[in-house]
Amino acid sequence: LCIAMLINFVTVMPISVLAETATENQPVTREATDYTIFSGNENEPFQLYGWKGNFNGNFYSSSNFICGLSEFFVDGRIDSVGSISTSGWMTNIGERNENVDVISMPDWDEKIHKAAGDYEIIDDNPAYIEDTTVISNGIKTSGDVTIGSTYFDGFCYIIADGNIVYNVNDFQSTGRIVLYSRNGNITINGSNIDFGGIIYAPNGTVAFNSNIAEINGRIFADKINFSGSIFNVTGKLSDWDLLKPKYISKKCTQTTKEPSFLRVLSLFYSVLVLFWCLLLCEVRGR
Repeated sequence: LCIAMLINFVTVMPISVLAETATENQPVTREATDYTIFSGNENEPFQLYGWKGNFNGNFYSSSNFICGLSEFFVDGRIDSVGSISTSGWMTNIGERNENVDVISMPDWDEKIHKAAGDYEIIDDNPAYIEDTTVISNGIKTSGDVTIGSTYFDGFCYIIADGNIVYNVNDFQSTGRIVLYSRNGNITINGSNIDFGGIIYAPNGTVAFNSNIAEINGRIFADKINFSGSIFNVTGKLSDWDLLKPKYISKKCTQTTKEPSFLRVLSLFYSVLVLFWCLLLCEVRGR
């Protein structure tokens, strides 16, 4: 009996070990939507400098990844086509992956235009310098957009062929914002930045020059530079709702058909009342 048990153990064990090894060696499939911060330039590294950073989500760099933060915490992973370099005295990263395969920058142009709905088209270079800027829907311009407001209210889409620049001391937003520079850069200069939404510059640089930056959303750009003191970035699955088209097709169908039906019903009712009045007059005349 002992010999039979020993033979069975020796026979089964290698199969189990081989099965585990095969599972571990399976290739990992990575997609752009896996990431909270995505830097697509293959020649220049992703750079992050400052004092402290807390990041909830995954990083991707098509080149090297360089972090000079003194305190660097990542609840997620860093995937780099090149090397990963961190020089802080306190670093905690969920997972590091170097020499990964290149992932192409996603093309969200059509999705953003559809999600923006009935956006306003502006030919000039609009500048919003008021204390409070309210954009309830979206704007698109062939030039640059400059925003100097301290408070931003509204769920909106800002689409520019050129640059988008924020020059603020304290920036806060109650809604969610999509900043999309088609061929330019997106630069945010300020002291205290509280931003919720998606920042997308597929052919340009996204640069943060701030004391404290609180970002709830995603950053996708050819190049990304963080320079400041404290950075807190959190990505959630609900961020992708900003790229979904507005639900208007059924509503439009109902609003176009319903008035037509009501008009027919109203006309029928008017004819019926007229006929009844004529009939009543004829009866009384007799």
